[in-house]
Amino acid sequence: MKIVVIGGAHAGLSAVNAFRQVNETDEVVILEKNLRERPFISAGIKLALNGRVTSAEQVNFEHFEGQPNTTYRSGVLVERVDAATKKVYARTIDNGSIIEE
Repeated sequence: MKIVVIGGAHAGLSAVNAFRQVNETDEVVILEKNLRERPFISAGIKLALNGRVTSAEQVNFEHFEGQPNTTYRSGVLVERVDAATKKVYARTIDNGSIIEE
């Protein structure tokens, strides 16, 4: 199974953390429109302090990029989600190439 998460900020990364707690092997693709260098996600501190993650490092981009079967793509604009066919259609912001997940 492949899980596609739209958005790489607090909610998206929290969703990946929750999914990884029950499934460590299926593929996860995170699509984020932000082109900036990996920003600090301050929400990770609150999750760590509340015990929802074991450390703030679990809610940052490098944590997810280092996990097996996990891909983080920045600079991607999701254009359409087709629930019937279970496909996500997007394009890269920098050169407009099409992505289908």
